[in-house]
Amino acid sequence: MGRDIQESGEERAELHRQTKRRHFTSVLVAMLMVAIMGLIAYTSARGAVEEARRVPEKAGYQVQAQLVDETSHGKISGRMQEFIGQVEQDFREAGYIVSRVTLPVQTSREIWVDLEGRNGYIKMTMDRGAAVGVEDAVRVINYLGDREVEYMDVRLEGKAYFK
Repeated sequence: MGRDIQESGEERAELHRQTKRRHFTSVLVAMLMVAIMGLIAYTSARGAVEEARRVPEKAGYQVQAQLVDETSHGKISGRMQEFIGQVEQDFREAGYIVSRVTLPVQTSREIWVDLEGRNGYIKMTMDRGAAVGVEDAVRVINYLGDREVEYMDVRLEGKAYFK
């Protein structure tokens, strides 16, 4: 079972050159794609580093309540300060005054809010918007009326707990 058509030496050499050119072109295109992807990764990483180094703008909301940092880190992120300021403003708009905000130990996105004239505190999280958490807390306060509780927990969407 041989070939029906015999190739000449010159034809085989030409096929070999074409195969080498295709191989070279494929390798070149692959290297070019890797270089482009590397450049994209480098520029996006560089942008992320520059973003992290950028000094945060002054928060639109200023924390006015007593701030208790149980974590003892001594530093509160600008985002956390902004969230606390928004919580204070939202409670103020609902007719309540925030007397103290506590950053509890072993949590990074949670705050405990104390309101003037009420015993107990409200557990809130930055994972939900400040306005949504305050709205849920006000609903629980209205539901409880004059009953006093140790704490209210409005960290989960659609649920509120109190003890």
